[in-house]
Amino acid sequence: MDVKDIPKDVSAEQALLGAALLDPEKVIPEIEEKVSAEHFYQHGHQLICRAIFDLFDHGHPADIVSVTRWLDDHGMLDKAGGGLYLTSLLDRVTTPEAASYYADIVRDKAAQRELILAGQRIIELGYKSGEDVESLKSKALDEISHVVMDGGGGQVLHVSEAVDGLMEKIKIVRGGQSVNLTTGFPSLDKIIYGVEGKLVVIAGYTSMGKSVLMQNMALRQAKKGIPVAIISLEMTTEAIMKRLAQAEGHMTRHDLVYQSLDKVRSVLMRLAVLPIWLVSPRGDSLVQVLRQMKQAIVRHEVKVIYVDYLQKIRATSGHKRWEQLGEITRELSSF
Repeated sequence: MDVKDIPKDVSAEQALLGAALLDPEKVIPEIEEKVSAEHFYQHGHQLICRAIFDLFDHGHPADIVSVTRWLDDHGMLDKAGGGLYLTSLLDRVTTPEAASYYADIVRDKAAQRELILAGQRIIELGYKSGEDVESLKSKALDEISHVVMDGGGGQVLHVSEAVDGLMEKIKIVRGGQSVNLTTGFPSLDKIIYGVEGKLVVIAGYTSMGKSVLMQNMALRQAKKGIPVAIISLEMTTEAIMKRLAQAEGHMTRHDLVYQSLDKVRSVLMRLAVLPIWLVSPRGDSLVQVLRQMKQAIVRHEVKVIYVDYLQKIRATSGHKRWEQLGEITRELSSF
């Protein structure tokens, strides 16, 4: 195969690295689970990626100045293209929000190259003589399995390995204790056994109190020290704060406005120390909501995320609404 035919997208690599250098705090948490240095085709880009991730993982700034210094200190700056090339990467950025898209391209091209290499290794096995055919078949299967399974991120457990965890959970519930992540309502926890690792959909008619229930659950969890995030596509931050204040202070909307300022201030101060993050998405697309969820997890280590509400989220595919809701729930449940 001619070199020019090797799957690669140098422009996508440049745009991805440029985005990471331009806004590392936002971009790196989004892409580090998708790509590694080895996914880049150009060796210089591999070095730059390695520098960016190393700095970020050690809590240091991963901007253009720090990355240039890191490469220089490790004797890699010239191999990475030099300082001027690193600066030119910033000009390749259209918007940092596109980094995840470019990461997918870089990863997919790397997977294609690995398929080609695996095929070449299997061809070489076919020409070997003096070795047992069944052994050669086994090696070929290993090559295919490595490529197909690499990056799957899945887990294979024998049932015996899952027994202890389930028994502990049953003992906790039978003993009347709380599971790790509860709804904050004991009677509800007895029915659904908490919310850990679950996508829970609260459904009901309009004005039945779905949002109020979610916010009360978030408040009760936060008061137990569980970091929570509320992503609302319908209510403003001020409206949510009013709801939380009413719940915390056992007040009506009238009380919140006309109670003594000292009481209201006391309630708000109690809220201020709780691990609650209020997220206002930049848009209503599924991609944007998922991005905000990931940022809340990475930056604030939230354990529970409330999204209010699914009907407001705009999916990327499907012509019918039920198809779009299917995509939304699949993405949220696999998040």
